[in-house]
Amino acid sequence: MDAFKKWRAKSGQYGVIHTACALAGRRSAAFWRICGPLITSRYREKWFRKNSPRVINLGGGSNTGAQWLTADTDPRADVYIDMTRRLPFPNDSLDGIFLEEAIEHIPAAAARILLSECHRCLKSGKPLRLSTPDLRWFVALLDSDWVPAGILLEMARHQLGADYTASAELTLAAVNSVFKEHGHVFIWDFNSLAGALARAGFSKISRSSYRDERSHLGCYDSHADRFSHPAEMSMYIEAIK
Repeated sequence: MDAFKKWRAKSGQYGVIHTACALAGRRSAAFWRICGPLITSRYREKWFRKNSPRVINLGGGSNTGAQWLTADTDPRADVYIDMTRRLPFPNDSLDGIFLEEAIEHIPAAAARILLSECHRCLKSGKPLRLSTPDLRWFVALLDSDWVPAGILLEMARHQLGADYTASAELTLAAVNSVFKEHGHVFIWDFNSLAGALARAGFSKISRSSYRDERSHLGCYDSHADRFSHPAEMSMYIEAIK
C-alpha cells in the first residue's frame, strides 16, 4: 500500500510517463541519460512558469521539496540536469542556487564552467550557496588519531576492512576516502573555490557555517545530518551575483 501511495503521489506531481521512466532509470543509468532530459523537461518548464521565487537545488539527488526544484542526473530528483553541461535556464532568471556537496563530483575544469553557468542564470543580487568537503580539514585530520563516527569512519573501514581498528591507518584511510568514495573527483579548499567564484563573476564571497541563520538558504543545509558526518568537515560558502 505504501508503494502504491507513493506512486500515486509522484504520478500526480510529475505525470505517469515521467514517474514510470524515472523508476526505470533507477535500474538503468544508460536509459535515464537518454530519456531523462526529454522526459523531465515538461515538468521543469511547468515549474519555471508557476514558481516564484525560483530556487534550484542543483545536484541534490533525492533531496526534493516544495521550496525548490531539485535538478540532478539522479532519477530521484525532480528533473534531469547534467551539471557539466549548459544549464537549461534563461539568463537572470533564478532567485537562488543551492549546491550542497555536489561540486566535488565533477572535474575542476567542469566546476569552473558550472560556476559561470550559475552566475549567468541568477538574477542580480541573488545568492549561490554551496558546501563541499574542505581539503584543509582533511589535511589537519592526518595529524590526529581520531576518526569521527558516521560516514567517514564507515568509508575508512571500507578502505581497510570492516574489522580494522588501528587508529593511524584508519585516519589515513579516512583522508583517502574523501578522494576515493562516493564518486568524488576534485576536493577544494576555501581559497581555490573563492577564486573560482570570483573569476565566474561573483562578488561578496564569504565563508558561512552549517545552517547559518544569517543565510536565506542556510536553513536548508542537511547533508551532515542525513549522512552523519561532522558539519565542520565541509566548508560553506555564499556568493552574490
